Amino acid sequence: MRGTVFVLITFVMFTVIGRVSRLHSAEAWLTAGLVGVTVAYWIRPCRKESHLKCLAIYLLLVLGMYFFGFKVPPFLSGLVNSYVATIACVVLYASCCWFFVTRKLK
Repeated sequence: MRGTVFVLITFVMFTVIGRVSRLHSAEAWLTAGLVGVTVAYWIRPCRKESHLKCLAIYLLLVLGMYFFGFKVPPFLSGLVNSYVATIACVVLYASCCWFFVTRKLK
């Protein structure tokens, strides 16, 4: 339940902030993600995990998307095409997320 609420809040707020505000998409994503993490904090955790462990994963996901999805590709675009830099960053981010999810399931 916590993950569903986190994803819904983050994506709805990101869409609304992106259309209503003058914030760049990176800052809108960071703001929406941090609000999603804050709301997810108040939802009771599963019996096996603590608040800190669960919220650390969500916070890493938000900050990882902020850096690898929005901030790092412009730096790499000087070395390679910006499209290739974005794809490389998204693949790296997705592989890191997969690693954390599979470790959490074990």
